[in-house]
Amino acid sequence: MIDNVGKFITHNSKIEEAVSFSGLKSEEMDSKLIYEVIRVIDGVPLFMQDHFDRLKSSFESVNKILMLSMDDFSNGVYNLISTNKNYNCNVMLQIIADDVQEWDLYVRESHYPTAKTYEIGIKIGTIELERENPEAKVWNSEYKNIVNQKMKEDNYYEVLLVNRDGFITEGSRSNVFFIKGNKVYTSPLKYVLRGIISVYAVKCCENEGIEVVNELVSSEEISTIDAAFITGTSVNILPIASINNIVLRSTQNHVIKRIMKSFESLISEQC
Repeated sequence: MIDNVGKFITHNSKIEEAVSFSGLKSEEMDSKLIYEVIRVIDGVPLFMQDHFDRLKSSFESVNKILMLSMDDFSNGVYNLISTNKNYNCNVMLQIIADDVQEWDLYVRESHYPTAKTYEIGIKIGTIELERENPEAKVWNSEYKNIVNQKMKEDNYYEVLLVNRDGFITEGSRSNVFFIKGNKVYTSPLKYVLRGIISVYAVKCCENEGIEVVNELVSSEEISTIDAAFITGTSVNILPIASINNIVLRSTQNHVIKRIMKSFESLISEQC
């Protein structure tokens, strides 16, 4: 729990002072620790039911049944942000997928893109790497260390995972969408952990009459795409300025602008 920034945490529905509680040690529980990160804006946790549904799906993916209830999950998040008096943050839920299912909630250290970042886009790269069981949001320290090292070495904001066949599946901590003409391309569900924000990005496309094609894009095709963006809990919809130093005009792309505007309206309705 080294990334906790709150004075208080929640352990199995009980509020405790963070300084006196070590928490579940994620680095010692690879493949057993399932987690969710919930964005809170002005005291409102976004897409709570979606996060809970994905949590259940993650448990099913590792052949376990989630015992935590939606009420305990929701009450835990609201109590945590109220006790910490932090109403704009990310809340981390981590729960052990075993028979006991201990769980923690805490305010996670988070970094949100600035307005300038959205204006200029981000620099990202690719890495030949595949996640085991991509349908489950399971902690994997080795995986995180590999991608963090790659981003640090090349000064990338994010890296896209390339599978053994040379196709881009997803970001290390995000989902990715490519624009070709007036169509949006994204990976089929079986290849990725479908993020909550990505689901709503697709809905925004549908609302705007933009066709979404569930099809893998090869790393060799990067130079042929018009634009791209990633989605994630902390970034929402964030345009990509370059991939492996191949420049994209994503921030000027009319398709991305329409999707971003539609998503902003959706967030306004939530809050």
